Amino acid sequence: MKRSKRLFFLAVISFFPYLVFAQDNDNSNQDQGTSIEIGALDILGGLYFIDPMGFKLISNSVPFEGILDVKNYILGTNDLISIKIDAVKPVSLRGIVVNPQGHVIIPITGSIKVSGLTIEQAEAKIKEAVSEQIKDPEVSITIENPRPSVVHITGGVPHPGKYIIPVQSRVDQAIFASITSGDRTPSKTLKNSSEFLNSGNYSLRSIQIFHSDGTVSEADLVKYFRTGNLSSNPFIKDGDLISITPTNRETPKVSISGAVKADYEFEYKK
Repeated sequence: MKRSKRLFFLAVISFFPYLVFAQDNDNSNQDQGTSIEIGALDILGGLYFIDPMGFKLISNSVPFEGILDVKNYILGTNDLISIKIDAVKPVSLRGIVVNPQGHVIIPITGSIKVSGLTIEQAEAKIKEAVSEQIKDPEVSITIENPRPSVVHITGGVPHPGKYIIPVQSRVDQAIFASITSGDRTPSKTLKNSSEFLNSGNYSLRSIQIFHSDGTVSEADLVKYFRTGNLSSNPFIKDGDLISITPTNRETPKVSISGAVKADYEFEYKK
């Protein structure tokens, strides 16, 4: 059985130079983004595959802050990745989307489930699968475009519920729409999150963030906006629940007035 698989794979590799589906001069009116590029690399040797539909699906994504923490990143549906397989004949797969079942489709092996795995775990699983067709492969995965995060906002906000936000968004961006417009459009970017500081109706110094692993962290947006302390406005993780409580007359506050540039009153915190 394994011998027949190897023979089939070698036959496919030999035939791939002729399987280049691209836009030609006779189809100039078609959308170039719908072409499929798949073939052998004449110079380097090996297989090169692009799924342009993957890039098209992610074309409306919103840029995220900072560098992705790939060591702790967990793969999931709608992640756009590239897979590189180093062997005698190298294989490069670009524009691969993790489908709704949590699988990636690889031309060499078929469907492999990667959802719920770290990058390192997914590399090991794909390596095990392709080892049946390729001798001594080395697999590396690159995140082309991470999926958006889903968060849940609760408490005294006027628009509670589920929101879809860019990956590695901070607390201010995650809660902005729930306090202001309630707009749940994922592609909307944050314009001025500090405008809700003067609302006076929410405890923005003691925002609780409940993570899916059972841990709890806290945000202090007043401290963040006044001092620029990034740890007071942490990144949100996929699946987090953010609790915002309203303030009232009994809520301890501190006020500053007199010979200052601007009077100010904010929630007291030890």
